[in-house]
Order: sequence, then C-alpha cells, then structure tokens
Amino acid sequence: MGIFRKVLLFFGYLIFFSCSVSVRNSEDMGVLPDIFPDYINVTVPANIAPLNFCCRGTQSRGILLVEGRQDSIKVSSSGKFSIPRHKWQKLLEENKGGEIKLTVFTKNGDVWKKYKPFFIAIAPEPIDPYIAYRLIEPGYSAWDKMGIYQRDIAGYHESPVYENGVSNFNCVNCHSFCIQYPGQMLFHVRGGPNAGTILIKEGKTGKLNTKADTVHSPLVIRHGTLPVNILRFQLIKPVRFFMRITETGLRSSILSQMS
Repeated sequence: MGIFRKVLLFFGYLIFFSCSVSVRNSEDMGVLPDIFPDYINVTVPANIAPLNFCCRGTQSRGILLVEGRQDSIKVSSSGKFSIPRHKWQKLLEENKGGEIKLTVFTKNGDVWKKYKPFFIAIAPEPIDPYIAYRLIEPGYSAWDKMGIYQRDIAGYHESPVYENGVSNFNCVNCHSFCIQYPGQMLFHVRGGPNAGTILIKEGKTGKLNTKADTVHSPLVIRHGTLPVNILRFQLIKPVRFFMRITETGLRSSILSQMS
C-alpha cells in the first residue's frame, strides 16, 4: 500500500471517528425533523428507489442513520441525503414486513443536534417495476414540448415512450394500458394532421378512426379498464378554466376551448 493511500485512510478514519463521537454527544431536540419530501411514517414497497430527502431550514452539515433489524446505513450530507442504492435495496429486502428507523443529525456551529427518529414500514409485496406518465412544464405557455415517459421504480432511470417532437410538437395525452400490460397501449394526439387515437399492440402502431356521423367529434378520453377487445371513451368538448384570486374574491375565466 502506497504512502499516499495510507495517509488518506488515516484521515478518513480520523474524520469518521471524530464525527461518531460528536454525534453520540449530540443535543436531543425532541422533535421530528422537517424533511422534504415528507417520508415520515409512510409505508413503501421493498423494491422502491432510495427515498432521498433534505432538511428544511438548515444549510448545515448533516448525518442520516438508517437502521434495520441487522444492518444500518450512515449517510453524510451538506444539504441533501442521497442514500446509496445497493445498500438501500439490501436493507429493504432484509426488513420486508417490518420497518426501518431513520435518525437525522444536523450540525449548528460546533454542536450536533439529534432529531426524534421516524420510521418507514416496508411492505412484503413488491410494486410494479415501472410507472408511465405524461411530462409537461407546469404551465400552458410552454405546453408544446411534452411526452409520455416511463421510469424504473427501483431507480431513477427515465426513458421516453413517445415525444411530441416526432409529430410537429402537438399535444399528446390520455395514455392508457390494457389491464396494465405494456405490450398494448393507446394515447391521444391532439391538433395537426396527425391528430387521433394511436394504438400500439405487440410492437405494431396504428391510428384508430373514431369519428362517426352521429357524434360531434372523435372519441376523446379513454375511460376505465375493460377486456382486451373492448375500448370505452368519454365523448366531451373540453374547455380549460383558470381560477384566480382578486380583491373581490375567487373568479374563474375561460382560457380557451380545446379542439
């Protein structure tokens, strides 16, 4: 082992030991930490990604101790606690049907403060490995850039299912899967020459003709979960509203009528 590596290890052990001693002698606050997102006393599946969070109202150094039946994880932070994925998954797997204990320490000046521990229950059942959603800016002024994406629940990897850049930046929405089966899905494209209901089935893509002479528009919103060969839609003429607060109270105004 080289002298440089020995020096690094020595200082690493020194820092870890000094932090451990300081934390053990910390001031007990007697209150729960103010964390965001708020994961205090929730129940999660055993295959969920690490529940990283930050402490509100503090910019100081922090330490998070996560304890299970056998093992524990110690995470340092200067603003956000980022829990290593592999250690987190191992800890959740070991504590299925039980709970884990999380204790937050923060340093204010030379004094460490200990917050009241909170618990996260671990369900024995796993959750579906992926979630699909439409991703859009939180405002209508930039709605032209959007898409339907999927994310790995066990991690943070996100990948596109459909991005509206391939269809002249029009609106895409109302996506739905057939009884949660990813091999068969549909979504609606609104506006422009590509408008319509798109069906994806076993790798093949097509557009459904849902216009009929007896109705005022094509079918709009997919509704409910039905058997494989049946589709059910709502036939509506949507109008967007904005609510605003004025000096005289709450008022509504029509923004636009959607096609």
